[in-house]
Parts: sequence; structure tokens; C-alpha cells
Amino acid sequence: LARIKFSRDYCDESICGETPSSEIADAAVAHAQLALQKLINRAVEPADAEPHDLLSHCIGVTQIRALDMGGDGANDVMQRLNQAAQALLRTRARWEHSSVWGLDGPAITDLRDALDIYEVILRGSSPQLMENAQMVRIDQVKRAQGVAA
Repeated sequence: LARIKFSRDYCDESICGETPSSEIADAAVAHAQLALQKLINRAVEPADAEPHDLLSHCIGVTQIRALDMGGDGANDVMQRLNQAAQALLRTRARWEHSSVWGLDGPAITDLRDALDIYEVILRGSSPQLMENAQMVRIDQVKRAQGVAA
């Protein structure tokens, strides 16, 4: 039963009394949106990189799934996700220079757009597909940091 639950799309049905996977997806989307809102409102402490890192991870996982999915519009989706990734690089550079977390106007637009794509891809995937993408993303980060995967 666990394999069935993990392999099917996110849905409202509970298996064996566990939390329905749609609630897990709802929580993931809400958490990402909250992180974005904190950055928009400049409500992030200088030492707290978690909102930035969470958004970076969501975008990275979404890029991986978008590449896996392909299809019509994939190039446009990847361009929009790449713009959001660039927005986060600008945000990180600004923080490194000023010790303040905040977004420029284009970053707000690009990140909102990317989170919309994240939600669509998340809800159109299974938990297994999202975990696979997450593992690829973690391996990418480890390689970029020079850590053995």
C-alpha cells in the first residue's frame, strides 16, 4: 500500500489512515509561498537563509521535473524557471553585499511565476517523481559544494 500511495499523483484519498498526499502538497506550496512573502516583506533576519534556500530548492526541483516532463511549452517553462533562479542569485548577491534579504521588482514577479509553475508540476506529479527530482537536486548541490554525493 505504501508503494501505491507513493507512486500515484497527489490526491485527497487517504490510504491506511495516513495524511492524504494532497494535504502534503498543500503544505509544501503554502510553505514556499510563505518563504516568498517573507522575502517580499523583508521580514527575514540577516542570518536566516532558509526562505531563500527553500525557494532555490523548489525552483531547482521544478526545473528537473520540467525537463523530465518535456512536451509543448517546456522551453517557455524552463526560461521562466531560469529567470526565477537568476532572481535568487541576485537576491543572494544583495544579501552578501548588504546583509539584508530582499527582492527587486522583477524578482518578485519571476518568483511568483515560478511558484505557480512549481504548484502545477507538483500536483501533476507523484510523490515518487518529486522525491526522485529532489534527490537529483541534492546531488547537484553537493557537487557544486564539492561534497561527495
